Amino acid sequence: MSHEPPSTRPASESEAKAEAGTIATDGSAEADVHRVRIDQDDELDRMRYRCPNNHTRWVPTNNHLYCHSCADLADACEGPEYYELLDVKTSERIAWSRVVLE
Repeated sequence: MSHEPPSTRPASESEAKAEAGTIATDGSAEADVHRVRIDQDDELDRMRYRCPNNHTRWVPTNNHLYCHSCADLADACEGPEYYELLDVKTSERIAWSRVVLE
């Protein structure tokens, strides 16, 4: 009969984080979502956040955004309605569900 000590290695990444004192989440809870706040009256914010085709003439609609520039160029773009914004400062694509307009 072997008397090896139990493994000290955590079974999963979340257990490792828990042991290290950090909380691991899967991102599905409302509290896990990192919100992006955009001031609609701030011209710098309007220039920083753009439609996926790099246009600044977007407006919020029901649960997505509408880009007037894409609508004007309907043949050149995939369409004027999107569910994400492009942050040109970080090159991150931000899901519309994360955006809070102020």
